Amino acid sequence: MDPKSPATTQEIKPAELEKEDWIPEEAYRVAHEFRNKCASNVSKAMMNTMLADLNKVWRAREEKQISRIKANSLREVEQLRRALA
Repeated sequence: MDPKSPATTQEIKPAELEKEDWIPEEAYRVAHEFRNKCASNVSKAMMNTMLADLNKVWRAREEKQISRIKANSLREVEQLRRALA
């Protein structure tokens, strides 16, 4: 099984690879409506590749934001523990 290829109905991917391939349904719908209206020369495969690339950018951004929130929360918990001690 090639981790770079899209999943087929016979393939079951590990959770981490499946997460990377997932494109929100609304994003898919909006992109393909745009393709149908304005960019009919862009193939469905090219549009899906663009969506997957954008998804990677947003996922990385969200992971950074989650890391910042986690770090802030851990600092706050440590401060509260010291205050209780």
